[in-house]
Amino acid sequence: MKNLLYILGALVLLALFYFSGLISQYNLTHPFWHNNATIYGGLIGAIIAFVLFWVGDRKPAIAGIMMVIIVIVFVIAMAATVYYSNIFINAEDFQPLALRVWNIGSYATISTYVILVAVFLRTFFTARGKTPG
Repeated sequence: MKNLLYILGALVLLALFYFSGLISQYNLTHPFWHNNATIYGGLIGAIIAFVLFWVGDRKPAIAGIMMVIIVIVFVIAMAATVYYSNIFINAEDFQPLALRVWNIGSYATISTYVILVAVFLRTFFTARGKTPG
């Protein structure tokens, strides 16, 4: 049950970024897919975070490997999203590849962001010895 609170905290932080306009301001999502990328990316991230917590309680070594992979995916997705969004925005012609990578990268960035924030919250509250709830 406590793990759901960490995931909920990550989703609340994502909602704050969404409603403040920071996600679209930094071109992390295309304006047309802004709503879908935030909602579905957040849900995908919440599901993967729940699975990561479940696996981490049973097999910490596998969860550690999963975290390394998630961090690598986050860095690559963020870099690809920002790079290809700039290519698409500054292009003279229509760039379908840049648009597609920007779209997929926004989903990957948002979902891995939710996972990383949920893991950070769990680690932070566990290290302090205080758990919400």
